[in-house]
Amino acid sequence: MPRFYLLINEAGVYTKVGAYFESQGGLEQPWGQSWESIEALDLYDARNQGIKLRRERFPNCHRTLGEDGEPPESYWPEAKPEASSTP
Repeated sequence: MPRFYLLINEAGVYTKVGAYFESQGGLEQPWGQSWESIEALDLYDARNQGIKLRRERFPNCHRTLGEDGEPPESYWPEAKPEASSTP
């Protein structure tokens, strides 16, 4: 299953394809230390996992895009699954 990286905080959920994150130096640079690695089907699936983790960690934070069940294509069309599933 492909690897993705998530940055989860009270402000939101940020998602990167694993190979892109690693090519940016995320594993070696200080800015990458707060990101966590997960396996997911695609960027949409990774974001949905991140949304669930964010709600568990920050139960009183504002709602974020995708949390109310709207289709990810409606708020993040550029993250088409076929384009993001490359390991």
